[in-house]
Amino acid sequence: MSVVDRLKNPIMRLYVTEILDNKSKAKELQKALVNLGQNIQVDGKIGPITITAIKRVNNKKLAKEIWILRSKPGVNPNYPKWLKIAIEELGTKEILGKASNPRVEQYHAVAGLPWAKDDIPWCASFVAFCMKKSGYSLPKYPARALSWLHWGVSAHQPVLGAIAVKKRKGGGHVTFVVGMDGDYLYCLGGNQHDAVRVSKYRRDIFIDFRVPADYKERINPPKWKGIASLAGKES
Repeated sequence: MSVVDRLKNPIMRLYVTEILDNKSKAKELQKALVNLGQNIQVDGKIGPITITAIKRVNNKKLAKEIWILRSKPGVNPNYPKWLKIAIEELGTKEILGKASNPRVEQYHAVAGLPWAKDDIPWCASFVAFCMKKSGYSLPKYPARALSWLHWGVSAHQPVLGAIAVKKRKGGGHVTFVVGMDGDYLYCLGGNQHDAVRVSKYRRDIFIDFRVPADYKERINPPKWKGIASLAGKES
């Protein structure tokens, strides 16, 4: 019996058959499964472990997770490298209960917290992951949001891809600027309502906007046309 034949749902059998040789879509499926609490590798290989994970979850919930992942905006080739990486992470979220999303744990590990689970505030760890993967060094305490105030240089204004830093009760929050509309900024960050997502903030709540010293383009943020939530929970 093939791995596809092990699935009872005919629609899921058809879907998996179509993506068997499509590594990017296979990873999309696996990422959705991880978001639903399945402990599997996101490697683009559909095998018995992935098929077993599919059988464990509700098909409607799985379809919704896949739709959320597909709703992320397209990546403009002119975007800075770290922003392209951040966009690819859209949809990653905390897992309810005692389980922990291994992808969030990877963010923490890059920021020097290899023991941390997804219930530890992770906005700064997400920024650290994106910047480190882009080839940049990190501040002394990259898992602390306010440490990013002393990293790179100030852009003095919200430019595309800038790390926007703000204070909040109990600490701070960091997130990437991806859009602007009047007095509001659209920012892509981790741990925004327990997920990597785009949220809408008032521009004047941010202390500073930090960019790498070699980032010369300083593009003005476009008007945001994608999905966004109102700013809210960040811890």
